[in-house]
Amino acid sequence: MQDTELSSIKLREAVEAKLEKKLETNKDFEKLSNCLLEEGYDRISPTTLKRIWGYLSEDVTPRRHTLNQLSRFAGYADYDAFCSSVQSEGVPPPPPHKELRQRAIYAIRAHTKRRSYFLRL
Repeated sequence: MQDTELSSIKLREAVEAKLEKKLETNKDFEKLSNCLLEEGYDRISPTTLKRIWGYLSEDVTPRRHTLNQLSRFAGYADYDAFCSSVQSEGVPPPPPHKELRQRAIYAIRAHTKRRSYFLRL
């Protein structure tokens, strides 16, 4: 198995671990796409996610930006950091900065909601 194929498999496993759910249906891919958008990442279409997970039989290599977005969602700095983690340990460890990033996202959302509430008054 090539390193890129192993990294791709491990990335899918890391994303599923964060979601605490195996992606198996169209709804699962739609939920992941929406979840990425809600957490502040760029939109990745459900169709693109299905290609990455192998649910569509198209042999397309995902763009680096897409892999970076999924790696960040899984808690890594980017796809290169994820790959180096896979190569050095075989199984990616849970990243330490994930909780801090999540807190920052919630703070930004709360601030945005308060601001929009006051703008409506």
